[in-house]
Amino acid sequence: MSTPNSRPVHPCFLSVFEGKTGVEYSTWAHVTKNSLDNGRGGKGLPDLITAHASSLSIYRVEESTGKLLLVHTYSNLAGNVCFLETLRDRRRRPDAILIGFCGHPRLAIIHVQPDLLLATTLLDLTPALTENSYGAVTPLEQDLIASLFQKDCQHQATVSVVLGGGISLVCLQLEYSTAVGGWRAVEEPYILPLSTLAETIDKNAIAGGGGGGHQNNSSNQNRNQNGNNKDEKSLSIVTGFGDILSTAFLPGYLEPTMVILHSNPYVGHAWSGRWGREDGGNRYSLVLTAVTVTVGHQRSALLWSTEVPADAMYVYTSSNMAACLVHCVNSVVFISNTGQIQQCLAVNGWAESALSVAYSGIVAGNPWPFPKQSIQLDGAQFTPVNATTWFVVLRRGQVYLLQNNNNDNNNSDVVGEFSLMSLYQTVGAVGEVSHVSCYPMGKYDSLLFSSPITTNKAAKILQAMVDIGLLFVASRMGDSSLLGYALGKTSVVDALKTEPGLGNVKKENTIVPNKGEGTMPVYEQILQLEEEALYAPSTDERSETLNVIPPSDDDEEENEEVRSKRKRARFSNLSVVRSLNVLDSLNALGPLGPACSGPLSPSPEVVIDPTDSTSASTTAPIGTAGYIFPCGFGSSGGLALLSLPGRDDRTILAEADCINAKALFSLPRRNLILLTMLPEHGGTKVFKLEGEPSLVSAESSAKKGEAEHDLIEADLNEWCPNEDTRDFFTTCNVLMSIDLTDDSFLVLAASPIDENSESYFIIVFHDGKGMISMKAANQLDIPQGEFITTVRAVEDQESEQVLLACTLTTGESKVIMISSEGSVNEEHSFTIDTQMDTVDYGDEEVEILSDEEKFYSDRNIVSVDIFKAPKSFFVSNSTDYGGSENSEIPINDSGETEVDYLLDEDDKELYHDINTNLSYENKEVTDNTSDDARRNDLPLPDEGDVWYLAISRQSGELDVFLFSDLNEPVWSCVGCGHGVPSLKSIKQTSFRNPIGHKVCTREMRFFFCGPSSSEWGKSLIGPRPFCLMLETSDGDAHIYVADVHHRSLRLESFRRVPLKDVSRPSKESTKHFSKLRRKRIISAKDGTEAPNDFRHNRLFSFHNISGQDGAFASVSRPFWLIAERGTPTILHHRCRHVAPAGAKSRPITGFCSGLSIGNSNESSFVTLHERVGRVGSQRMTLFNGVLNLTSKNSLLPGGGLFIEKIPFGVTVRKIQFIDDGHHSTGTHPLYAVLVSREYDADLSELNEDGLSDEERQHIADEKENAKIQRQVEADLGGFDVEQEWVEEIERENCFKVDKRLGGAPPIPKSSYSLWIVDAANGWQVVDSYELDEFETGTSMEVMSLSEFLEEPGGNNYDISGEDLDSKLFIAVGSGTIGKDGEDVASKGRVLMFEVKRAKDPSSLSIAELDMVYEKNVFHGPVTNLSCLTTEGKSRLIITAGPDVNVEQWGNEKLTQVGFFRATMHVLNIKLFKNFLILSDAYDSLFFLVWRESDKSLTLLAKDYDPIPVYCSGILSRGGSLDFVCHDDRQNLQFFQYAPGDPAARGGNKLVCRADFHLGSQTTDLPNHFCRSSLLINSATPASTLAALKQQDTFFGKADDDQRLALSFGTTDGGYCSVVPLSEPVYWRLTALQSVLVNALESDCALSHRAWRLYRRTPRRGGCRNNDRKKGVIDGDVVMQYTDLSKADQEDLASAIGSTVDLILDNLLELRCSTMVL
Repeated sequence: MSTPNSRPVHPCFLSVFEGKTGVEYSTWAHVTKNSLDNGRGGKGLPDLITAHASSLSIYRVEESTGKLLLVHTYSNLAGNVCFLETLRDRRRRPDAILIGFCGHPRLAIIHVQPDLLLATTLLDLTPALTENSYGAVTPLEQDLIASLFQKDCQHQATVSVVLGGGISLVCLQLEYSTAVGGWRAVEEPYILPLSTLAETIDKNAIAGGGGGGHQNNSSNQNRNQNGNNKDEKSLSIVTGFGDILSTAFLPGYLEPTMVILHSNPYVGHAWSGRWGREDGGNRYSLVLTAVTVTVGHQRSALLWSTEVPADAMYVYTSSNMAACLVHCVNSVVFISNTGQIQQCLAVNGWAESALSVAYSGIVAGNPWPFPKQSIQLDGAQFTPVNATTWFVVLRRGQVYLLQNNNNDNNNSDVVGEFSLMSLYQTVGAVGEVSHVSCYPMGKYDSLLFSSPITTNKAAKILQAMVDIGLLFVASRMGDSSLLGYALGKTSVVDALKTEPGLGNVKKENTIVPNKGEGTMPVYEQILQLEEEALYAPSTDERSETLNVIPPSDDDEEENEEVRSKRKRARFSNLSVVRSLNVLDSLNALGPLGPACSGPLSPSPEVVIDPTDSTSASTTAPIGTAGYIFPCGFGSSGGLALLSLPGRDDRTILAEADCINAKALFSLPRRNLILLTMLPEHGGTKVFKLEGEPSLVSAESSAKKGEAEHDLIEADLNEWCPNEDTRDFFTTCNVLMSIDLTDDSFLVLAASPIDENSESYFIIVFHDGKGMISMKAANQLDIPQGEFITTVRAVEDQESEQVLLACTLTTGESKVIMISSEGSVNEEHSFTIDTQMDTVDYGDEEVEILSDEEKFYSDRNIVSVDIFKAPKSFFVSNSTDYGGSENSEIPINDSGETEVDYLLDEDDKELYHDINTNLSYENKEVTDNTSDDARRNDLPLPDEGDVWYLAISRQSGELDVFLFSDLNEPVWSCVGCGHGVPSLKSIKQTSFRNPIGHKVCTREMRFFFCGPSSSEWGKSLIGPRPFCLMLETSDGDAHIYVADVHHRSLRLESFRRVPLKDVSRPSKESTKHFSKLRRKRIISAKDGTEAPNDFRHNRLFSFHNISGQDGAFASVSRPFWLIAERGTPTILHHRCRHVAPAGAKSRPITGFCSGLSIGNSNESSFVTLHERVGRVGSQRMTLFNGVLNLTSKNSLLPGGGLFIEKIPFGVTVRKIQFIDDGHHSTGTHPLYAVLVSREYDADLSELNEDGLSDEERQHIADEKENAKIQRQVEADLGGFDVEQEWVEEIERENCFKVDKRLGGAPPIPKSSYSLWIVDAANGWQVVDSYELDEFETGTSMEVMSLSEFLEEPGGNNYDISGEDLDSKLFIAVGSGTIGKDGEDVASKGRVLMFEVKRAKDPSSLSIAELDMVYEKNVFHGPVTNLSCLTTEGKSRLIITAGPDVNVEQWGNEKLTQVGFFRATMHVLNIKLFKNFLILSDAYDSLFFLVWRESDKSLTLLAKDYDPIPVYCSGILSRGGSLDFVCHDDRQNLQFFQYAPGDPAARGGNKLVCRADFHLGSQTTDLPNHFCRSSLLINSATPASTLAALKQQDTFFGKADDDQRLALSFGTTDGGYCSVVPLSEPVYWRLTALQSVLVNALESDCALSHRAWRLYRRTPRRGGCRNNDRKKGVIDGDVVMQYTDLSKADQEDLASAIGSTVDLILDNLLELRCSTMVL
């Protein structure tokens, strides 16, 4: 083997799109202006804030529709969010957000700004954790647990933070500071002395069966609370509180008082193996302890401790509820503020297994009239609605209502009783619920609805009141849903009649009635309740005991020993859900699995030569290729199809070839397309769009079963019979064409006079029955020697006029109006001022301007646009508009004054005058501006839309005029084309020009972006934002979105949308252009533009394409701009068989839309792109839409990609394309899919075994006798019976179902199967194979194996691979864990399937699965299957446990021919050539080589650090190669095989070159080929690459042309890539990254440097050296450079000694290298 190349491979990590669609945490807060002002002097509907992984999103609820509109998204936070709460402000100021982060415990208090999460406080609590860990590393692995306490929106709050799972507990005091303008921590964090507090816990009350009680502690019992007494326990990691699971603050106390749910340190941890007791109760109960805290005085006191069930998980409190709720797996416990157990509500019959003996008289099932439950609350989420009602959503999405019969009108001496009622509704496609949040909106009178008829008038009024609100069910595994609910009160009588599940509940309230016992019929119960209500004592309507029926007072109740002495209220009025409807759903991908590429739709069988421009057939040679990811989990599982516009066969209707065309113009009313060419190339051509069904022909590209559409060139002589009229098309250069009326259209044509001048004509044509005639012709008044450079024309259908604006080479602009009769009126002419070369400062001081200053002092008009918008949208510059983003709404709140808690007495005396002056100044400003602000906030009457004219000047000025008044602009700004973050009115902007670049706006377009529905036609704050798109002279594209005042609907500013992308031409294309010109393939004119040349439009607005309005940018990297949930998003466009970049400045030369096909309401569009072949060859393509944008399962995740989700309702583990022409044809592409169905197994048979008491006793006696016999045999034989191995494991059923409490709950299970799905038939399942019970599918691979006819060692065994036949298999690996679980070692199995055609041709199934072989593996589950191909021979590699076996197929079986044994457990294998990379689950990487000569696997090197590897990959550039591993700590490490390196220990150790913290988990690291910027626009890179190599024979030989990158999906729903960089680019981006993290303010004030540091493993003390290699570029940070203004880009480039153009070109190549489509 040759010496390996040890040159470093410099990696760069870059997110293609972030996983921001899932939701893990949510809260409601008023952070946007819409939510702060409802127009009636109060706050409006709050915003929904969601967090998932390292992203945070803010949604606004549209009140009219209930839809969620995305307001802001903050991705790539430097930390994963693990806590999210709201710091509420009772004034009309924005609320603050409290965020906790994983890993090192950090808390941030943030205030939301449009482009930044501004942190007023960032607390790093790591010192408090490490100080109390005393060297232990396990506590450092646990995330913080926090809870927030704030009284009635006061400006003070207390936060408790649990560190290290209970090692330390910290309390913080937060207050709002007027000096800071936000919330901040005002006191030092108080670390509670847990060891001292634990000494006051009564051990007898909570340990060893004393549970259920509580213990109060007076203040004199709590000694040394300041923590000054350091005894032996306080210096230990043992705190006396055990593991702290949850905390919450109790309401009703003067001082903040928290309850702590923790384990009992005196009896040990609670786990399922310790619960196996038939009687005596559970010994391992948890403890709930109440501690009052005063952070300012650094004091705390323990109040009481109470025993809670062993399966308790969380503790909750509500602001109006004088108790706490303990969430357990099998029960719900309610404990009062004084520590008394009020109720233990069992939710299944196994509840007693987690209870101690003390709970035997307390636990009870669901009270009547509610049925007993048979559910488990593991994974359930609770959220309070009010003091007596909670929503409970189970793990799978089932919704329950937890309510108390003690409402606000009950007597205080009556104890409420909780019950759990199923709503029989399930939130779909959630996978697993991660969080639930509720926002009650108050009560309203529902008398309009049918209310229950009762005899009590007051009860009727009460029942008519309905609580309404919003319920958000979040999921990180699937879709999240926003629900609207309405809760009302009803009587028990009516509930029994109407509510589902209550009518058949027996009075004794048991699951199954005992035999022989009679039950009261339901109607008799109803009559009894009506009689009790009728003869109840009459009460006043205002009586507080309106809904309470006093319970009976018999002797049993008086003698019963209960914890509470108060009476229990009987249910008379129930809370019921009047409605629970889904208002909106946030589609999410969930976890992304290993991807594969393959066709997404059927393709024709005919294959043509794509480079042959004379080919008569335009049939697509291949199907639509895309990337397919398994996504989601459970009910949200399915496939995610990754695609792009332009490359999808399903949207292409017709294609036609042409040459040397300049532009396209559509005439939608006539369904005509004008293809403009220069006169020397044939002039203008006319194409007709025909869409009638026709016979199948070779020239049509229509799909089977659909109407065929053709682009047919019209005969110009027939279409335009008059020769003089026809000359305008043949001898003139058509610059523009547009419809005028139903029977006429106009054309702007340029007729050359000589080399230096042209004459311009506007010709109006009359269209009659397919033939045109000239109606009018007018010559424009353009001075000789001046040229029109750009034109913008729009059609005003109301007035049947065309509005036209053009720019001239002199920098002037003309505005023209053409009437329906053909008359041309020049409305206005804009002139420019004389350019200044010097600046006179007086006193003979003159400064000569530089070239850049002269450029920006020039006011030449460079671009124009005409658009339509509401008349009141733009505010005149003379209007003083007080509605800025950060301005505070004036309020009248004289009852309270702000207090600055940061100033002591000396500071207040020192700064008294300043504060006083500031307060008076603020008051004066408020008084002066309040009237104007109120006036400007008022909504204006709808005056309709009017036409506007916008002009942009070379100086960067942007002026907007009313078309009816072109003398004075109504709105102006500066910085247009310079990339400034916001375009504001001139009076509000401070701006500086670039000093090293001459850049201006080359073209601009104003448009609405979003759904085309008429419902949002004129909305400015709905899902249709008003946008501005700019193209600069450098080729950059800038997108701005209008910030509109939510009530006055007036423009405040244009805010730039960050794209993190580069759209300018690359330097590679410039180099390629120079090569083509040197070879004389192209002329010097090609690819360049002269100053006097007319420039066709490149930015196009469109309407109703695939149900969307937006814009298309025909730039160097074409893209679409559409909106999703009110946020503009780009979609990159690809072209099939496009020519390599360089020959032309842009791949798409022409674009037009508005065409109609058939009866469809949606419009079609046509593109004209440069195609492979001779330079100048072009292809015109007709599309019926972009993609399936209107589908509810479509997503725009970012990165210019489109995803269509195919829901399966099962978890897709792996998918692979069956790449075999015999089985998977072009018309029916087939995929092999390994899936698992998650379901809840019914255990209702455990409720009743069908045996009598005598039979049960007989079985118990037999078991006891057998046990005695075995013990006797053991005593006689001298061995221990418990340690003797037995073949059958016999278990006692220790968890008996108590039917008085409930039934046996279902348990989650999974069943695995193999599917064959057909992509052409809606991804339907063609055939399937179910795996056995308890068998888990672990691996699946589609491979072709060689058929060896001889056994190993035979005479003809060493036959050449070319002489061996191969056979296609679907290999499935599985692992079996029986019902005995871990007591028996797991086994594995390998299943070999063949795909065969269906035996019955008439059946719908086109293929069948046939299992031809299975092999049992006894040394562990099969974890990986791979195909090893060497010397033309393909063999199967099987990994099971630590073993790696190489097996070959022959004689219908697998035979082992080689093996290797790793250390622990092999998870994954990566192959390249004959080398293998093994990923061990506990011991990092192994580098092996397969030697065909002796059939052996030989270890070359390995990594000796104890790293639990999840997956591995390969990264290469040229001859350099790196091995990448991803571990359990979310790290990426890059190893290299370098035997000559001293760190390699003689060559047997892999050398670590770099490391990086990814911050997410993945399961696969596949490779993709890094594309050059010359190929990035191609949908068929193979044909484009072939054409490129014909033009440049040296392409592909450089190291940068031979790069393999990694692309992978994460469990957070993101898609990322790791790209290798060259040495100069790496060091340039390293310097840029260094200055960017210092220059740019980061969200939440977090450090990206610290976030990306390698996280060390705690295993075996972490034997790796303490130094981190680093060496990885964070592409998410450096890509922020593309969204900075030009002036800021110049500053940062000069700081690292580089140029803006060079940096942007490097970033462009970096982004192109990440694309897989």
